[in-house]
Amino acid sequence: MSTTTRTIAALARLRTVLPGTRFLKFALVGGSGVVVNEAVTALFLWLLPNLGSLAARANLAVFMGWAVSVLSNYLLNYYWTWRDRTTGSADRQLQLLPRYYTSALAAFFVQLFVVNAFSAVSGWSTGLVLWWNLVGIGAGTVVNYIFADQWVFADGTKRGYGLPALLLVLLTAGIKLLAAGSIDLLPDEAYYWEWSRNLAWGYFDHPPMVAWLIALTTPAEGATPLMVRLSGFLASGCISLLVFDLTRRMFDGRTAFWSVVILNTTLLFTVGGLVATPDIPLILLWTLAIYLAWFAIDRDQLSWWLLAGLAAGLALLSKYTAVFLLPAGLIYLLVDKSNRRLLMRPGPYLFAALALAVFLPVIVWNYQNDWLSFRFQFAHGVGGTNRSVGWLLTQFLGGQMALVGPLLFPGLLWAIYYGLRFGQGKSRSNILFLAVISSFVLGLFMLAGLSSRGEANWPAPAYITGFPLLSAVYFATLHRYRSGRWLAGAALGLTVLVSGLALIEMHYQVLPVRPQRHPLARAQGWEQLAREVADQRDRLPDPLPIVTDRYQLSAQLAWHLAGQPLVPCFAPHRRSNQYQLWDTMAGMEGRDLLYVSKSSPLPVEISGYFDDTRLLRSVEITWRGEIIRTVHLYLCTSFHGR
Repeated sequence: MSTTTRTIAALARLRTVLPGTRFLKFALVGGSGVVVNEAVTALFLWLLPNLGSLAARANLAVFMGWAVSVLSNYLLNYYWTWRDRTTGSADRQLQLLPRYYTSALAAFFVQLFVVNAFSAVSGWSTGLVLWWNLVGIGAGTVVNYIFADQWVFADGTKRGYGLPALLLVLLTAGIKLLAAGSIDLLPDEAYYWEWSRNLAWGYFDHPPMVAWLIALTTPAEGATPLMVRLSGFLASGCISLLVFDLTRRMFDGRTAFWSVVILNTTLLFTVGGLVATPDIPLILLWTLAIYLAWFAIDRDQLSWWLLAGLAAGLALLSKYTAVFLLPAGLIYLLVDKSNRRLLMRPGPYLFAALALAVFLPVIVWNYQNDWLSFRFQFAHGVGGTNRSVGWLLTQFLGGQMALVGPLLFPGLLWAIYYGLRFGQGKSRSNILFLAVISSFVLGLFMLAGLSSRGEANWPAPAYITGFPLLSAVYFATLHRYRSGRWLAGAALGLTVLVSGLALIEMHYQVLPVRPQRHPLARAQGWEQLAREVADQRDRLPDPLPIVTDRYQLSAQLAWHLAGQPLVPCFAPHRRSNQYQLWDTMAGMEGRDLLYVSKSSPLPVEISGYFDDTRLLRSVEITWRGEIIRTVHLYLCTSFHGR
């Protein structure tokens, strides 16, 4: 085939997606919408001259301009652009209007994402922002047209679930983007960013993947919180798309769509997906490994087993929790009679071997460092506690109900029971596969939670298979009953309400929670502390090294101080951390230090390492009119060495 023929064929295929005449009409309608938007915005600014501050009037006017212009565009598109697919029925107009507003909102979030993502990489400047805004408008226009053509004004009554699922992913991505860019780094995020400036095969707390991904999106100078979170933000969207396609292949489009709805409305993945932690790459690569492993089981082809093993190995490079993939897969093959024969083939063993081979550099790194990361995580996960078993079980179940949903989590437990009880047989091996993986991971963390106080987000990988299982079992059972549909609606509605309130609270802090106890307090006041520390150092005769007694303080000061210097952490009375591994106190013997601590007075475990310690000032960090933390600055003379 000649180059000319291939070009004509490619243009013909493109025309099926963007038909010239209809797309031109759509573009003209969009241009008229800009005029309507500006006119309505100006009108509202003129009509409401005394309504609050100018900022409040401007926001209200801009919103009304957008809302009226979208309505204008909808009517023009309904009666002109897609008039061959619509009727004059008022009911039909009202039925399609919410879809059109949703499509327009998705296009706006695409535009917003393009501007923020590309500006974060290229640098923020007026000229570049205007350029990326034009690119974003173009991308948003194409997205809006495709959704309008294939979903809002779709030809015929049969509609697939792929576009609504993509629309949902774009909407949640836009909401996460707004939230991720408006909150300063949490202490652990700043800690992981510090790792990204010192790349290695392992770190005290975790394997290296989170540091590698942050390094990909943050420049040496001028990094922003959005840059630190960008890779995790993109990973969240990929997770949703993988879950959708896996569930669609296992069951059908409807089940896949509602699996993605559940995934994107739970507090665990809505708010949890906003921060840069090892859990985000873990869940992405865990999902990819599950996706590829199902192909390997279903098709019994060696290439799929090897790809799944590679994904599992990369998941192990993200967080040690990924090791549970291996026993969970083995248990499934032992339990499922229809696929037990695969244990006699090389595929599963090559899967495990390749995963461990990819993970081998981390094993070597641990060996070279006295197995410290393995030992720390084992003690952290199953260490003892003086709490009763009943209290620990209540805390574990309560944490899961809070993050997944007060009604969705019990529903998931019921779906797991159903899958384990009725999942035998070739036609139901998909249900058994999901049930075994979910129950193994969830059960393991519940047992670990009976001996130590773990984190509520640790079982997150269980829900990658759990939500598709819940959706599939619901449509196979409860969906046929009105009471079942009402129960499902209540469960999902309650989950959406909790997550929505959490997102609103992140922006506006409207709930009656004391600032000191607010979850966002951990991200507040660090810039103020850095200014106070820098000011105190400038007042001293010599620019002394800054040292802290917590890794969180060291990481946050490094992020906010001018030049972003490495800030050592010296805390022999606390648990070890990455700063001790880096030996950041090397060469400090005999020197005076500006020591930053939350303790007052300094404990003898610290003061005993100096000739003298003197309190210089106490810094009270305030937020929303209340002190959320107090940090003390000390002059410590003549460090004795470790």
